[in-house]
Formats: sequence, C-alpha cells, structure tokens
Amino acid sequence: MKRKLSKSKIASLYLTGEYTQQDISIQAGVSRERIRQILKEEIGQEAINRINDSRKEAVTDKEVLDYNRKRLKRLLKRYVKRWHWNYLACIECGSIKGKMNKKGMCIACYSRSLYY
Repeated sequence: MKRKLSKSKIASLYLTGEYTQQDISIQAGVSRERIRQILKEEIGQEAINRINDSRKEAVTDKEVLDYNRKRLKRLLKRYVKRWHWNYLACIECGSIKGKMNKKGMCIACYSRSLYY
C-alpha cells in the first residue's frame, strides 16, 4: 500500500525499531535510498549508525540462542531417554510407561479420547 508519509512520520517509524528502511520504503512507495536520505536529514547519520549497530547485536544474540538451542537438543538426544522426541510424557495422564500412540497420548489415553 503506497501512501504519502511525512518526514517526521518516517523518522518516528524507524526509531520505534519495528520497521526497517525497506519496510518503510514499501509503505511510502519510495526507494530505500530515499528513506535513508530522509532519515539522515531528520535524525542524523550518527543516530542511524547507532540504531543499526543495536539491531546487529540483536541478530547476533538470536544466532547465539539458536546455536545454544540446537546444542541442547543434541545433548538431550544423546543422554536422555525420552518417551517421544516431541513429548516428555503422555499429555493426558503424564505416564511414560505405555507406548506412544498419536497426538502425544499413550495407547490407553488415545483410545479413551475423542480422536479415536
């Protein structure tokens, strides 16, 4: 959706951190380069650099979290005997004794459920 955005509105959208220059350019119907020029006029290059650096740190933190999540998953798979990979126990009775059937339930709970 293309619409006319004022320079102050463009700056405020960018400063919220929810929108990138590309997102704003799509909304405004102008190029990303023009958005960069408007932001440089409105808030200054140093502020833009500071915001971009903080966003890069957030991306780096997300990558670290994803790596740690994958590592933890590998360790769990290696050292912990699980009832089923997606479920720690039956979602109905909490038992790990019976075999897993469907929908995260053991055979007894599945046969009693509405899915059966």
